[in-house]
Amino acid sequence: MFREVDPQLAIMSIIGPLKLYVNNPFMVKKMMNESTIEGCYSSVHRDRMKAHIKDLMTRFLKP
Repeated sequence: MFREVDPQLAIMSIIGPLKLYVNNPFMVKKMMNESTIEGCYSSVHRDRMKAHIKDLMTRFLKP
């Protein structure tokens, strides 16, 4: 059971962080305190991002 949400804003809430992560490597590097851009996109950070988005949406949709 999920609470009613604005579907357009819900989609934007998912796409926004992903777009930042993909399109702004220098900002992501600084925010994650990584020494290289490649380090920001390691499997550890990708898994961390996936888990965060899932958690964000689960909490957002719970009644």
